[in-house]
Amino acid sequence: MITDKDQFFTKKAGLSSIKVSSAIEKIEIMCYTDENSAFAEINSLKTDFQEVVSYIADEVRRMAVSYKKLWKLLIDRDMKKKDLCAAAGISHASMAKLGKNENVTTDVLVKICTALQCDIGDIMELTPEISK
Repeated sequence: MITDKDQFFTKKAGLSSIKVSSAIEKIEIMCYTDENSAFAEINSLKTDFQEVVSYIADEVRRMAVSYKKLWKLLIDRDMKKKDLCAAAGISHASMAKLGKNENVTTDVLVKICTALQCDIGDIMELTPEISK
C-alpha cells in the first residue's frame, strides 16, 4: 500500500518506505555475515535520510508571509493604514514592514487583531516563496 508519505519521499527525495524496509532487512542479514557490508549499507541509508531532511528543510524555508488579507480587511472596513496604526497602537515602522510582507513581532499582530476584532488567520497567511 502506497501512502502519501511514500509518494512524497519517492517523488521529491527519491526515498520510499519500501527502500527503507528492504535496506533494514539487508542490514540485519549482513550483520550476521559481513559486518563491513552492513556498515556500508548503513552509511548509504544515512545519506538518503540526510537528503530527505535537507529537502524538507528547504521546503520549510520556502514559505513567506503575506498580509494581503489585512489589506483587503482594511478596504472592507474603509480604514486607512494610519487609522489602523492609531487604533492598534503600532508604529509606522511596523506598518511599513507589513506593507513589504516582512516579519513583525507577534505583539504587533496581536494588537492588530485586537483592534480589528479578528483572528490571526484573517490578516495573514503563509504562501510558498517565489524563487528569485
